[in-house]
Amino acid sequence: VHSSRKEKSMSSPAFSPSTDGDNNDADDGCWSTKTKGSTSFDRTSVGPGEYVLLRFSDRRLLFARTPGGPASGAHLPLKINKKSYSSADILGVKYGAVLEVQKGTAGHFRRGGKGKSGGGIGGKLVVLPVTEDLLPSLPEELQEESPATDADREKQQSKKDNRNLVDNNTAQSLDQNSLAAVKRTALKNASADDASGGAAAVAALVANSTTYRTKTAFSRAKYVRSKQLRHQLRCRVERTCGHSICEAFHVRDARKIMNLRPDTLSQIMGNANIYGGCRVMVFENVMGIIVGTLAQRMGGFGAIVALHDVQSPSCGDTLDRFNLTCDERRVVRWIHCSEMAREDRHTDDSSNFGADLELEERKALVWPCELQEHTKAHIARMDSDERRFEFLRRRADRFARKLTRHASTEIKSAVLADGGVDSLIVASKYDPVSTTLRLLPHLSPSGSFVVYCEYLELLLELFRALQEKKLAIKMRLSDTWMREYQVLAGRTHPQMNMGQNGGFLLSGIKLGEDMGFEAQLRESSERKRSRGGFGKQEEEQVDKHENGEKSKNEDWEEDSRKSKHYLEGDEKESNNATLKKGANVADDGDPREKRRKEE
Repeated sequence: VHSSRKEKSMSSPAFSPSTDGDNNDADDGCWSTKTKGSTSFDRTSVGPGEYVLLRFSDRRLLFARTPGGPASGAHLPLKINKKSYSSADILGVKYGAVLEVQKGTAGHFRRGGKGKSGGGIGGKLVVLPVTEDLLPSLPEELQEESPATDADREKQQSKKDNRNLVDNNTAQSLDQNSLAAVKRTALKNASADDASGGAAAVAALVANSTTYRTKTAFSRAKYVRSKQLRHQLRCRVERTCGHSICEAFHVRDARKIMNLRPDTLSQIMGNANIYGGCRVMVFENVMGIIVGTLAQRMGGFGAIVALHDVQSPSCGDTLDRFNLTCDERRVVRWIHCSEMAREDRHTDDSSNFGADLELEERKALVWPCELQEHTKAHIARMDSDERRFEFLRRRADRFARKLTRHASTEIKSAVLADGGVDSLIVASKYDPVSTTLRLLPHLSPSGSFVVYCEYLELLLELFRALQEKKLAIKMRLSDTWMREYQVLAGRTHPQMNMGQNGGFLLSGIKLGEDMGFEAQLRESSERKRSRGGFGKQEEEQVDKHENGEKSKNEDWEEDSRKSKHYLEGDEKESNNATLKKGANVADDGDPREKRRKEE
């Protein structure tokens, strides 16, 4: 199923070549400067098959995927205000460009419609000049001359107030039919600044408002803005990254990502010391946002051991939104969390791990894989060569993923057995105390760890457990309070609505084996042996502890308790002997006491 293509050196074994005919010079999912028909794509513009984020002027965030590209799949329309628009209008647009939503006539989007300029009969997205912003500027006829001095401004504002405004739907004399006629007329004479005819509609609404002139300057600006959001809806094309994707998910439903904010995500990356070439272990339940951000930040260098608690990772859709290259996807190695819970975690012999079915199945495959009889019959029943080609291409991709997928034993022997990972990130819905203590042995000494949780009490327990066992230093429990501000001339103030919190972070550095709890216990036992303070029973207890027959906390507490008991017993015996000796001396020296005893 592989078509002819130019020979290129592929650094990634997991590369699956594209089979899109003449457009097979796209490698690793990155679109360098090339020509496809009459359209040129580069890294500064939106390429085929890429996800983009549309930031609207009313603070909405929507994802859109352009048609085409190496990845296969159906091209879905873009839903804006219950109307469908073609995402092909975004293809080739520069990142940062502003688009205006131009509504069509009645009807819905045609799924079969093709072409870059088409949006079907549901409308289209029009690219505006670079001078335009998300919030349109006021028309010239609505702009007023600003007073020269502050005194003139106060005098002008004192004459106007909103005390006489009554919302009874009688202030606007323009009806719906007249407004639609104004927009149709404006669309016929559409300009670059007014592609959808919305500016003409806003000007007509302002001109036919009987109370507009009596409002204050602030009320006028709010009125015009509300009309612009309704009739001049605009959006900005942004590149997808960890910050923008986390913000979009947080605005949509913060509970699905455990209330993880973009600023908290940046602190996780910084405190975990993430860089290109490091080895990271991550266990998260925030829909794959942390894994995608790690892969994008590391740039295809290093290794990411991503743990999952289900049969297969369920965050593939989120990772697709990052537009990761093949090299960036290759560093992500998925492994089930139950594999990490086994005791034989630091061995290279695969027989000690039990049977690895995935590895055995991969070794049994032979490339190219032959078609079975029922598969040949299914292909023969297809009515066109295009369907046969698409079926064979998907089958080849499926077997290619099986041949290049990392098995659990390979991940352990290649990453975990070589001194452990450099960083550990935990953002799970499970108990952070037991989860972190179970995964901490896989972290190398002096490695950084970060634990994210929605609740402070659970992290306090983990902080206390790590402090008592002396497993880490430089631990810090932090909470970031963030509030958004409106910055306008004369109207700068905090936003009235804000989130309660963005979760809590516990970060620190793991101590080595010669610096933590084990080292202190070993030093204490050697010091007591050298002083001869140990008896046979105490030596047996220390030997049991060193052999792992009892837990460290129980041995330490028992040793301390017995030492304290011995000290208290010796002191009590010496005090009793002193008192008895003093009583005998007192009895012998007093003849009256001696006579009383004899009587």
